[in-house]
Amino acid sequence: MRAKLAVLIAGASSPPPPPPRPFSPSRRCKQPTRLPLPKPVNALQNGGGGGKSLPLGRAWPAVSATLFGAGFLLGPLLDGIHSRVGLQVYANGALDLGPLHTHILVPPLLGLFYCTVGLLQLFLDERVLPAKSKATGSPRDTATSLIVLALFIDLSAEMYRAGVPSNVEAYVLFAVAEFVWLFLEGSWLGFAISCLVGVACPLGEVPLIKLFECWSYPNADVLLFGTGLMSWTTTCYFVYTPFLVNLARLLKSRLAVDDAGGKEE
Repeated sequence: MRAKLAVLIAGASSPPPPPPRPFSPSRRCKQPTRLPLPKPVNALQNGGGGGKSLPLGRAWPAVSATLFGAGFLLGPLLDGIHSRVGLQVYANGALDLGPLHTHILVPPLLGLFYCTVGLLQLFLDERVLPAKSKATGSPRDTATSLIVLALFIDLSAEMYRAGVPSNVEAYVLFAVAEFVWLFLEGSWLGFAISCLVGVACPLGEVPLIKLFECWSYPNADVLLFGTGLMSWTTTCYFVYTPFLVNLARLLKSRLAVDDAGGKEE
């Protein structure tokens, strides 16, 4: 009986249990932070707009060969748009393949042209601070630049066939070329490369015309080193450059990835 009373007295004297603490959102269990998964290698593409990409590395022979092959096959087809309206007349080594009028040296020369400009751009992508460029090298941008190039060459050919004065045609084509650069490229580095290509390539035609007599321009409007040229052909080379930049970056993104995958294996 005394033991029971002692228990009751002790229970009555003990303080009441503290009330439950109110729920606080800050005391929620924190979810474990998920680290972002690394992107697959195939998603790494050289956008030329300041983004990182895989170095060209051992893939440069494959990229060079593919660029040369593209110029060898595709180049004469684009060049044939001008030859069908008689802009240039081929002489020694002329080659007629159905409606295509070309020269035996045109395919390798255009292959070298594609390879040189493409590798120059890839070298600048890796060595120079990349500029913000719209020529990302994606399949869509590459196809768009090719279509725009073909339309531009066709526009110049149709204006020539219609008898538009060469100075008027030059003004129109120079204005359109500036718009094409703004639409497809948009960087000052790309503008500088396009200008370099636009000036260097007509100069490269001079020995082919004067020394080897490969072709000539019957209605030449400018005389350079005693060789007749068309003043507005520089705009065609200018517009050619965004396509070659896209093509080179596209090939690098594919072939450099394959090379990196081979190293990992």
